[in-house]
Amino acid sequence: MSTPSVLLATSFQHELGSQAEWDEDSTLYQPYEVEQILMPDNANCLSVRVFLKMLNLPLDIKYKTNAEYMSPNGKVPFIKCGQFVIAQLESIIEFVQSKNYSLSKDLNNSEKDEMRTYMSSVNSVFGNAESYIVWCDPDVVPITSLRCGIVYPFPLNHWITYIKKRANKARLNALGWLKKSLDDVYSDVEKCCEFLSDRLGDSLYFFNVIEELETALKEEYENDGYSRTDEDVDNITEIARPNIWQSCLDVNNVENKMDIFDDIFDLPEQAVLREDCQHFVSKLGNNEEDKISVLSDLESILTCHCKALPNRRKYESNNGWIDLLLPLITLKLPRSCMYNLFEAIFDKFIPRHVDSFHLLRLLILYHDPELCNFLDTKKVTPDLYAKLWFQSLFASSCNLTVILSIWDLYFQKGDPFFIFFLALVIIVNDRDLILNLKDETKSKIVEMISLLPSNLTVEDVTDFCALAQYYDSKTPSSFKKELETLLFKDIDCLDKDSKLSQALCLPVSVMELISNSEERNNISDSGEENVRFFLIDCRPAEQYNAGHPPTAFHLDCNLMLQEPNSFSTAVQGLLSCQRQALAANSKAGGEHLCFLGCGELLADQYTHMVVASFLQKHTHYVSLLSGGYGAFHKYLGDSADTYLWDHNEMLCPVCQKENTSSNIQISKKTSEINGHIEKSEKSDIFGIIG
Repeated sequence: MSTPSVLLATSFQHELGSQAEWDEDSTLYQPYEVEQILMPDNANCLSVRVFLKMLNLPLDIKYKTNAEYMSPNGKVPFIKCGQFVIAQLESIIEFVQSKNYSLSKDLNNSEKDEMRTYMSSVNSVFGNAESYIVWCDPDVVPITSLRCGIVYPFPLNHWITYIKKRANKARLNALGWLKKSLDDVYSDVEKCCEFLSDRLGDSLYFFNVIEELETALKEEYENDGYSRTDEDVDNITEIARPNIWQSCLDVNNVENKMDIFDDIFDLPEQAVLREDCQHFVSKLGNNEEDKISVLSDLESILTCHCKALPNRRKYESNNGWIDLLLPLITLKLPRSCMYNLFEAIFDKFIPRHVDSFHLLRLLILYHDPELCNFLDTKKVTPDLYAKLWFQSLFASSCNLTVILSIWDLYFQKGDPFFIFFLALVIIVNDRDLILNLKDETKSKIVEMISLLPSNLTVEDVTDFCALAQYYDSKTPSSFKKELETLLFKDIDCLDKDSKLSQALCLPVSVMELISNSEERNNISDSGEENVRFFLIDCRPAEQYNAGHPPTAFHLDCNLMLQEPNSFSTAVQGLLSCQRQALAANSKAGGEHLCFLGCGELLADQYTHMVVASFLQKHTHYVSLLSGGYGAFHKYLGDSADTYLWDHNEMLCPVCQKENTSSNIQISKKTSEINGHIEKSEKSDIFGIIG
């Protein structure tokens, strides 16, 4: 019996699929974006996701290391819709159209034919160019080999890469592309772009799908988290930007908040505010009529902003507010819309508390302790160079076109803490420049660092944000939950103290430590690798032996002072154990060192000395478990005996303290009961005598 052809099987599948509605639980499968996927596959996955998003079809995204081997034809992406599994962009489009979902239903036959022509040209040229660059460009091939084999053990990783490279080169050779030079490939791409440009003419979009395309790209970017490394969606156009920003900041349907403004300009600092606005507007290249309008908008918005919370907002020169308004002015929106955007940005993205600078220092210490130590030695603290960065979202430090591009990505990402990682990238990327300033004065160093963002160009923005996303993924995230209210939401936060200024290193919550250790593959739903901790228990031996986390390495902190040589040997053993655990992909292995103490300040003095010794040696990725063993034990609750190894309630200091507290409460309650009984008995006796 002969096997049916693929075309016949596909046709039969589409015919059956058209009889059912779109499954609400449909799922798209693709490789991991950060570590694994290659440029052509990523383009196809993005195309399918945007296509289905434009049709408003519900779809769950799942990342699988073996996605191509799960696919019915070895191609990605593929979707599972009900009982049907369909792979590749063209087949998925046909399957969806069979269910009467289409983006081209309003086009006539001529327009549909024209659209197919352009799509065929784009797929042919861009697809082959991507394959050529991935497999033939000598600068890119090493990256391709790494990504292609990253999920496989040796020697399978090399074999898989070899097989794929040979197959793709054979296909390129059959199409006549293998004989081309890299310049030839770029020339073909340029000609294709010119071909599309001629068709586009003075229009902004093809075939009138502007609204669906903007919505799809925005939602696709929100879901993606900017983790793509191979290509990004084109920059938002000037016409689309106002709508995108308002949608991202959720102010589309917000009432006019300027209705509360009484048009009375009587702030105590009004003269300073007006003078700063006039000085700012005078530097703009607009005509005089535009300058008057801009000046009026600036002063009205800032005055209304201050009057909205008069006890908490006071304008000061160089506080970044005017700089924050400049990108909004370019949107040419009504004053009320501009004010709503300004308020939304201020409320959601501008850190308010001094601890924001302490947090930035801890992030620098976590990723580059040598650089942090240098800045500490020079007494160059983040509040001296990053204050305007934070207050204006870099608008005071970068040129306008750069800021517009950064904000395009920033607002769609929606993470208020992203500014800390952008600042971290700026500092760490120029570490050599900063370290070479060792002979300069403090003021000179501050000035140099403050000006670093001004070196950014529009071409740098995508890589800049991608690097920030990378550092974000390589950092414990529990501090975000702990600090979000303090830094961004609490209007009365200025009077509060989070103790972050006293933190020795970046704190990690018990919940994050346990949840990460339980995720065996250490891959999040978004496709990013979670932080993998190597837990170091620094409590004295008798406490460790009375109960400890199962993956913890014991490093007795008392040895540091009592037996320095033994401590040094133990540290070497620790580092060796860490390397072995990483090599074996053990659950206990991780690049990130998390130190665990008792959880009490006095008792943890030696633990803090151990942590400080690692930081002095410029060890990367050093953190301390918040609350120590006490918090760990409390989090486990009744499961402590099950989760902890060698747990002995009679010797465990936490259990001892809980038992003592319980006994005291029982004793107190017993005394109260006995006293009540005794009092009752005396009352009865006196009653009888009376």
